[in-house]
Amino acid sequence: MTHRLMIIALALVFFADSGSSYGLGSLKSAGSIFKKSEYVCVIRSIVDDAAGRLWAGTFGAGLLSFDGTGWKQIASASGGLPDSRISKLLIDDDGSLLIATAGGGAIRYRSEVGLWQKLIDGDEPAARHFHAFAHPGSGSYLLGAVGEGVFISKGKSWLNLTEKDRLPSAWVNDALVENDGGVWLATWDGIARLAAGGRIERVEMPESGWTDGNVNVIASFAGDLWLGTASGGLVRRSVADGPGGKPVYKHISGVPAQVHALLPHQGALWAATENGLYTIHAEAGAKPVESGLDGSPAVTALGTWKSRLVAGTDLGAIWMLENDGKWCNIFKFQKDIPLTGGCSR
Repeated sequence: MTHRLMIIALALVFFADSGSSYGLGSLKSAGSIFKKSEYVCVIRSIVDDAAGRLWAGTFGAGLLSFDGTGWKQIASASGGLPDSRISKLLIDDDGSLLIATAGGGAIRYRSEVGLWQKLIDGDEPAARHFHAFAHPGSGSYLLGAVGEGVFISKGKSWLNLTEKDRLPSAWVNDALVENDGGVWLATWDGIARLAAGGRIERVEMPESGWTDGNVNVIASFAGDLWLGTASGGLVRRSVADGPGGKPVYKHISGVPAQVHALLPHQGALWAATENGLYTIHAEAGAKPVESGLDGSPAVTALGTWKSRLVAGTDLGAIWMLENDGKWCNIFKFQKDIPLTGGCSR
């Protein structure tokens, strides 16, 4: 535990570096050993809204938007986007874009009128570096911080849960909301389930079939939880039938060691990894995706646009899977060159 805390403290120092383009280097570091890196345009999160726009949050290039004909870039600026390192995007119930950053906190963007607002009408959470972001229910938000635990909005204030509240690690990477309002949390050192009332009711650590407790992403597919880890590949978590059933973990062979994103889509689980894109079917093994992506890049984000699968890479490219099964490059970031839409719709 002491060793982990020392690494977290070191990483937080890196986050505080004077250049906003510096941050956590976990995307490229084996075994999730964090290092100082300069990001140009790593695609980290992808969502689409009711107006038909595609949004991409990046590390290094801020916020990107695509309306079907062209791209726009929104960089960090006073009174606007607070940091160019965007960890997670969500669409709120009212259609506004919710943005969690790795250095500037979380913010709300009402894109139709170009208005930036606080996430909630109340206090700011006592942390600025976030990786996880979820919307458990109407008017409720959850933010997972880098070394400072989980923050849950309660009216106009925030409840902060840390290791003293049974959180397995104060470094929280991802969050998954379930139908009953409970939330699974993926942390540096295991997973935890948060009850709808805000109490941690279950903690699970690696055991047989699950080797790396540093879980980058967590998803629900085929009735089970799936854990994408930082150095131990993809793990399927099933629960034995009957009362008091014990979780069983199965490592999915064929998936690279570092998993960055997971997305259920059209009957398959898609896994974005350090060495390309993979699909997993409930009763079959994993297989690499035959794609038009240049080489085998690190795929770092997954989403959909107009029901099509969209994948983003660590080199600032965004690809879309067409209905005919072919991949189309709809965006490639080039610094100081006007943004273009590729084979846009």
